[in-house]
Amino acid sequence: MEKYVQNDVKKSRKMTALILILLIVIITTVAVVIMTKERETEAVELAIDGSKISEDEFLQAIDTVKYDVTSYFISQYNADIGGDFWTRDYEGDVPCRKLAEAAVEELRYRYAVYAVAEEKGYLERMSYADKQKYLEQLNEERKAAKEAGEVIYGLVEYSMEQYLDYELNQVEEAYCNDSSNADMEVADEEARKYYESNGDMINESGEIIPLDTVRSAVDNEIRQLRYAEMIEERAESLKVEADEEQLFAFIVNHI
Repeated sequence: MEKYVQNDVKKSRKMTALILILLIVIITTVAVVIMTKERETEAVELAIDGSKISEDEFLQAIDTVKYDVTSYFISQYNADIGGDFWTRDYEGDVPCRKLAEAAVEELRYRYAVYAVAEEKGYLERMSYADKQKYLEQLNEERKAAKEAGEVIYGLVEYSMEQYLDYELNQVEEAYCNDSSNADMEVADEEARKYYESNGDMINESGEIIPLDTVRSAVDNEIRQLRYAEMIEERAESLKVEADEEQLFAFIVNHI
């Protein structure tokens, strides 16, 4: 009789343990499903010129414009950037919305540059993920070279923002110096008008520098202005597909 009781107790314990295991599995499964759903909800719903923008790329764009947006609210509304700053309403201006708009405009600018660069053959199209891999490899190579005692120029490691700035500047330089671009030709009369409209250029001795001496610098400034206008027009023409409310919610969750 005692044996049967012991067996029943053992069976009961096994059953209890089995139920607990099943409960743990169910709870874990439900938690994973919920987290997955939340993750799906948080995914960035944004495409520019047909290219889907990843979370990492959007977050990087946010970091790029965050300081300017913060400065705007401080100077415009004397805002306190603590607490609920990003969701606070300043006479209809909401920081997280301003930040989302600025980040989208930053991405439109970049994609306009990339479109021109690809057309002209200055750069090959790379996804943001490919850029991340390339930068990681580049930084590893530079770090290894430094440790090996080799001479390297510039920083040992570059941030993504630094890399993107370099890339964008390289495209601008290539375009402005490309003689095949008709809009980069500067006529003599145009150079003179620009020179005169910007006041006299003075050297260290206080003497007026004649146009002939600074013609190269004047031409470069005109080309840069034209390039900026061209890219701005190109950026405005790019199609943006976005769920604005979702972008605002995304920023609030990640800021």
